[in-house]
Order: sequence, then C-alpha cells, then structure tokens
Amino acid sequence: FFRDYLRHSKGEFAKGPFILSDWQRIQIIEPLFGWKRKSDGLRKYQTAWIEVPKKQGKSTMCSAIGAFLLIADREPGAEIYSAACDRQQARIVFGQARSMIKSSPKLNALCSISRDNIYCEKRDSFWRVLSKDSGTADGINAHGIIFDEIHRQKSRDLWDVLDFASSSRRQPLKIVITTAGTYEPDSIYYELHNYAKKIEAGIITDNPTWFSFILGADPSEDWTDRKVWKRVNPELGGAKKWESMEKDFAK
Repeated sequence: FFRDYLRHSKGEFAKGPFILSDWQRIQIIEPLFGWKRKSDGLRKYQTAWIEVPKKQGKSTMCSAIGAFLLIADREPGAEIYSAACDRQQARIVFGQARSMIKSSPKLNALCSISRDNIYCEKRDSFWRVLSKDSGTADGINAHGIIFDEIHRQKSRDLWDVLDFASSSRRQPLKIVITTAGTYEPDSIYYELHNYAKKIEAGIITDNPTWFSFILGADPSEDWTDRKVWKRVNPELGGAKKWESMEKDFAK
C-alpha cells in the first residue's frame, strides 16, 4: 500500500513512492500488521508506543499508517483521529497524510479533503484532528488514533478519553509517537514510558495487545560515541544527515 499508492509530497523524495526504511518495515510495520490472534485472525496489537529521537521519519510513517487505516483496512465507517496537545501539533501527521493522498491520483479520487477532515466515501470513513480540548473527543468511536508527542501533554485528560474510544471496534490501532520527555513522576508521559519499558523487558506480560518500541541511549553509555548515535538514530546517514548531527553535537 505504501509503495504502490502513497507519494511523498515534499523534499528530496517529492512525488516518489513511499518506501519504508528496513527498520520501519521490520521492527514496526511487520509486527503491528503481521501478528494476528489465532482465535479470530484479527490483529494482535491495539496500542503501539513508538519513542525515537527526532528526524527518524516517525510522523511520516504514521501518516501512511493512518491513510491505510482510513482507506484500505476494510473497516466500514472507520474513524481516524490525530491527537496532540494543540491543534497545530495534531495537524502535522494529518497534514502529511493529506498531502500524500493528494499526490496520489488513485487515493485522491477516493477522498474528499478539507483543512481538518479527510473523508473516504467508499468506506464511509473519515480522519479528523483533535487537541487537548478533551470535551470534543467524547463519544467518538475510533478505529485508528495517532497521538503525537505525548511528552508535551500537561494533563492526562485527552489520553484518558481516547484510551477507551475504541472498545466497540474489531481491531483498532492506537499509535503513540514521541521523543523522550522529562521524567516528571506525575506526567502521563512518565507513566506510559515506564509501562512501555516494562513491556519491552518482559516484566509486564498480561497485556499482549500492547506493542513497545523505544530507541534511546542508556545513561551508562557514552553520548559522544558515534556508534551510539547510529544505534539510536536508524535514519542517520539517510533522512537524518551526519553533517547536521555533527553540527548539533558541536553546538
């Protein structure tokens, strides 16, 4: 779907097909969409915590995932939502998806697009933008949620509303994408980050629907080591330039 139907809309890859990086395909897309429950064949994972450094293409990848959930996931009346602490942040993933769909003649023909809404008539599905005003999120029936930069959330209100917004869907998918945040013990980021780390470590084993993928240097590692940079920045040398990284390091 990504390669055949989605097109980049800006930058050096503009108008070219959306080709996943190996790490995106193998470590994120294949587990999320490939692992199925034996009982009914539906997707195993319903929540995905993706925490990686900046400029790894996580927003663009999630824009593509959202487009798939909207158009090609065979879910009648699918509701997809982009959420963040403010509407400007929530529009980043949504805006990239809107541009990619517009750049694809086949997908553009299926959708009606406005500033904060994409409607797919074939599926009677839509994608809308939400923000921290959690009152606007009550009563939604989400098939897909992309929650951007949750480390910037000052309260847990929007998360709590969206966390229970998919209970009537067969195989919903809620994706949380974030960079590392401050470790304030009472923050929603701190709570969920620790939960995701325990999932990765196998400490929590009673929630098989939660997928965790975290890239970051351990406090014991040498942050000046270029090998550490490369390990936690898989796009370094590709979408993220070495020259830019060296400049930021020197600064």
